[in-house]
Amino acid sequence: MPEEIDYIDPLARLSKIRNMRRGLIVRTIILKCLREAEGSGKTVKEISDETNLSYGVILHHLRMLELEKIVKRKGKKPYKWLLTGLGQRMIDKYLEIKTLAAP
Repeated sequence: MPEEIDYIDPLARLSKIRNMRRGLIVRTIILKCLREAEGSGKTVKEISDETNLSYGVILHHLRMLELEKIVKRKGKKPYKWLLTGLGQRMIDKYLEIKTLAAP
């Protein structure tokens, strides 16, 4: 099981599949890793090395996120994966709401 986290990224919830807790946690970890790349993107291997998740699991979840247009591939193999403008706007909106709600 991946590391325990204290929140689920709102982008981790997918509209086209059933969202299981384990998948939500994995996608949250992947999205956090991509967010830290600050637009330069990361390969599946780089994400795997940083998160200790298997290559296959990461690739599976990245493809699901790609279907929802939250992430996209860039370049030639090995692809760099990065957040789309839609994904980034959704994160910014979530963080803004979270900040406003903080005491």
